Amino acid sequence: MADLLTVYTVAQYLGLDEYADVQSTIEDMINAAQNVIQRIANRSLDANQERTEYYNASGTHLYVDHAPITEIINLTDDAQYSERAITLSNVIQNTDDGGRNYRRGKIELWKNEGGFCGGRLNARVNYRAGWTVATLPDDLRQAWLELVLFWYNNPQRVGLVQAAMAGETVAWQQVEVPQELMKVFKAYRLESGK
Repeated sequence: MADLLTVYTVAQYLGLDEYADVQSTIEDMINAAQNVIQRIANRSLDANQERTEYYNASGTHLYVDHAPITEIINLTDDAQYSERAITLSNVIQNTDDGGRNYRRGKIELWKNEGGFCGGRLNARVNYRAGWTVATLPDDLRQAWLELVLFWYNNPQRVGLVQAAMAGETVAWQQVEVPQELMKVFKAYRLESGK
């Protein structure tokens, strides 16, 4: 995802003035690291873009698939039968319930909106979500960068490694993601389910 973490940024951290010959390798590592982070965090690490999604919604809130929400463009209840456009001034986005869904894109109805009618795929939301270079959390961006640097500097990073030391063979397991980076990625983990 070159717009959130660029090859240029990685090359700067690596101290590479000329990096044309490794550009595709670095780009592949950025994308692979993004996939690893998404798997660990159980969330999409996308740049801000427009999306349309349908939900089975009842009650006063729903959780969207992508976060953070940057703009709700349109929110409709009972989208399949008798559409009711929800007044966006009666909606709170990215609310923090302080629990397991912290940092998840939550759309909550309030004021004059009682709740979603309930039903199969009854709510349609058109929204923009994801991070920009300015809004991507600093610790997540730095950990993503450090994972790419770790992989670049340790090409044989995964698997059992053996070495002869003082006449004895010593073996150890190398890891795909260093523990300190894993902690950062897990801090952004979303629980399964809505």
